[in-house]
Amino acid sequence: MRERCENNVVERPCGHSKVFALRFRAYGRRRYLTLGMPEDGWTRGRGEEEMDAVRAEVDRGSWVPPPPRRRAWGGDRIGGDGAPFGSFARKQVRQRRAEVRPATFAYWEWAMTHLLPFFADWPLPRIDAWAVDAYRLHKLEEAEDGRRRLAEGRPRTDVLGRPLRPLAVSSINKTIEVLRWLLSFAVEYGWIDDNPAAGKRRRIKVENSPAPHLESAGQVTAVLDAAAELDADPGWQIEDRLAVVATLVFAGLRVHELAALRFGDLDFETSLIHVRHSKTPAGIREVRMLPALRSHLLRHRARCGKASAADLVFRTLRGGPRTKDNIRLRVLKPVLARAAALLEQRGQASLPSGITPHSLRHTFASLLFAIGEGPVSVMRMLGHTDPAFTLRVYAHTMSREPGERERLRALANGNEAVGSAPTRFERDRRNPACGAEWVASLFEPPSACVDSRRSSVRNGR
Repeated sequence: MRERCENNVVERPCGHSKVFALRFRAYGRRRYLTLGMPEDGWTRGRGEEEMDAVRAEVDRGSWVPPPPRRRAWGGDRIGGDGAPFGSFARKQVRQRRAEVRPATFAYWEWAMTHLLPFFADWPLPRIDAWAVDAYRLHKLEEAEDGRRRLAEGRPRTDVLGRPLRPLAVSSINKTIEVLRWLLSFAVEYGWIDDNPAAGKRRRIKVENSPAPHLESAGQVTAVLDAAAELDADPGWQIEDRLAVVATLVFAGLRVHELAALRFGDLDFETSLIHVRHSKTPAGIREVRMLPALRSHLLRHRARCGKASAADLVFRTLRGGPRTKDNIRLRVLKPVLARAAALLEQRGQASLPSGITPHSLRHTFASLLFAIGEGPVSVMRMLGHTDPAFTLRVYAHTMSREPGERERLRALANGNEAVGSAPTRFERDRRNPACGAEWVASLFEPPSACVDSRRSSVRNGR
């Protein structure tokens, strides 16, 4: 690859002509100084003479960078230091919306909610390394204040009154990465000379630690038992926690893949799950349905009654698709709380902190490795293209106590009695005192089933 020339004269096309400029280093920074066009009397020879003069001034320390030029922005002339970051960043994101997936655009929008309150009115040339470091310190202090307020029981809330989680160090680094990406366009357009957000020094150092996941067969069993108990409790509106958690643990689906799953994607004849909606082409795949998962999904399909192949497997009470926040807060959070109590009762190791739906994907990969699956097989079921990446990121070490491999294998094969608490569907079907209308409603289409169920149970806790 051809190296970028420095301390030299460069020529760039400009309409039907060209423009001469100098590229050099001065005072630890790369500089780009526009000279002019041939119509103004500039030639390469004159440019090299100017380059020699500038280099000599830089060596003596007498060279002074020229002030920022006045530039057109959005049809208006902006004086002073140049265009503000806020309007520039919004324009770059808006122009590229059609080029990326909705999830990528949402990620940019999320980062902008953190960047704009700090940088919105900053002129682009005034954003330097000091400004980026000041933003990083500001976000660290903001996160620390958020954690303190959360511990005191007075957290900050969003517009819906939900408590806001403090921003993690990795998330702060992600916003700085988006800042670097936005400022790269400012460099290309000539607004600034170099990118102050580039480089490792602008990031917060993060200790590489494995993602939290369920570490033993006992923890997996406790989580599944907790989901079954909550499904059987009439005080909770949601009745499919066990099926959701089992699919995350035994199939390793991403949250958006699970939310888009339809009954037509479940092939019980061949014990395969067809993932048809994923964020990558490799994510369009077939996942082998482990025997434990197959039994849970069969019970879930029976509970849903007359569900067609086009119906969503996992729905909200209103019949809509679940979201990542719905699964994290309404499904998984209560299950983890109950599982922690069960583990304490059983005298077993407590759950790791920070378990999320994606942690269960890590658990699935670790479980497959523990029971003897090869890297290529695990790679395909996770929807990856590189087995080395799968091994590096997902091959966590599960507990290796005597007999642990056998317990994990029995768990995956459905030989362990987990999630055995009868669901409300099964209990009411066996109960002769239960009204015939309620039992019949369990076999109605999903919309009718949802309406009847919502009128028959108490509000969720």
